[in-house]
Amino acid sequence: MKVLLLATALFLGLGYRSLPAAAIVAHRGASHAAPENTLASERLAWAEGADAVETDIHLTRDGRIIVLHDANCRRTTGRDAEIADLTFAEARTLDAGKWKDAKFAGERLPSLDEQLALVPEGKRLLVEIKTGPEIVPELARVLAHAGAAASRVTLISFNFDALRAAHENCPRSQRSGWSVGARRKSTRPRLPRRTSAP
Repeated sequence: MKVLLLATALFLGLGYRSLPAAAIVAHRGASHAAPENTLASERLAWAEGADAVETDIHLTRDGRIIVLHDANCRRTTGRDAEIADLTFAEARTLDAGKWKDAKFAGERLPSLDEQLALVPEGKRLLVEIKTGPEIVPELARVLAHAGAAASRVTLISFNFDALRAAHENCPRSQRSGWSVGARRKSTRPRLPRRTSAP
């Protein structure tokens, strides 16, 4: 299985007490064999035994969360458009599968809600916030609506402001780790340590 193998130190840094010492993380799902960041890719990752799936989220023009790595849709859908300029309905019309293989034609960009619904018990979804803090109100709503599935989510980002906003606004019951891109000399303050929900 061609997936990303991450070492113990990373998981301890993200608060992974529920994963084994070494875990298989499917980067953008099983993107070696299925179109990245699609439900087909996520399903295949779980079928191949991944411990976690990493995914990426953006905000559409009308304030909905869509799963996509790049800010522009061209590479995976063929349409040269910024995802922030499209409505959720417009983004959902794009074919995110046929670039990978004709058998995936018709695969759509998923919502985070759809991805959360597929996460099996005992597995994790690493959600990388690709935008700034403007995504957090919708993210908090999606996680609150997801119920128990939200406890299987870890939020990561290279945008400190997005992480701070998520830390302050996302459900306290969610078991999350917070990660910021490493810089040699950072002037950013550290986020306070989270404690377990009562």
